[in-house]
Amino acid sequence: MNTLTVTPKVGYYRVREQHRTHCVMQGHRCTCGGTALQPCTHIQAVDAYLRQDTPTVKEPPRKLALADSPAQPPVCPLCGAPVTPTGYGWRCPTSSGHYWRWRGEQNGVQAFLTQAHPAKQGAFYEQTPAERDAFLAQAHARMHADGYTPYGEGR
Repeated sequence: MNTLTVTPKVGYYRVREQHRTHCVMQGHRCTCGGTALQPCTHIQAVDAYLRQDTPTVKEPPRKLALADSPAQPPVCPLCGAPVTPTGYGWRCPTSSGHYWRWRGEQNGVQAFLTQAHPAKQGAFYEQTPAERDAFLAQAHARMHADGYTPYGEGR
């Protein structure tokens, strides 16, 4: 007997069938080619899953909307240039990397990368702060000696 397991994901349903996995998107489109007009077994499995009247049945979480992202500033917070809106946020005319750098700071990525954390283990984190600072200074010098510019600045 071929059983299908349906799991809600962000913006789609994952349908597992023994050793194969298909994705059924909202709007009844399947990665195998099935559509709402010609439903495949995976779309039918999702429909059956949604018809179940049990507390475990869940709609997939919606995708992060642009409105859920940090508010768009009128000017680039890194260089002060006026920004233009895009489909994912905004773009700085000085450097396209400014948005992603700013977004990382807003979402705590910078804090995670610069602060001690149990998930970070290895030789780099076993160094003393003085050894770590010396290593980072050497790495910075090597990168800039080769003409490397972070975030595309200076292009």
